Amino acid sequence: MITEMLFQSTGKKLGASILSSLRSGAFFIPAVLVYAAYAIFGMYPFGEKSILVLDLNGQYIYYFEALRAAFHGGGSVFYDW
Repeated sequence: MITEMLFQSTGKKLGASILSSLRSGAFFIPAVLVYAAYAIFGMYPFGEKSILVLDLNGQYIYYFEALRAAFHGGGSVFYDW
């Protein structure tokens, strides 16, 4: 719908240029904001912290707990909840 309005109101060549700029902005603006947040908080490309720490408790802890139980007895090799 937006693309149709751009093409009708400005002509095909200018509309395609605006649409290309919007698509580029839709990629680069969030990417720049994420990298800025990483730099401010000292995340991996700019510091020693890792983003995976936030997800560690939710996924990896239970998996490694079951894996340890499987190797040290009392658990199954097949991971399930």
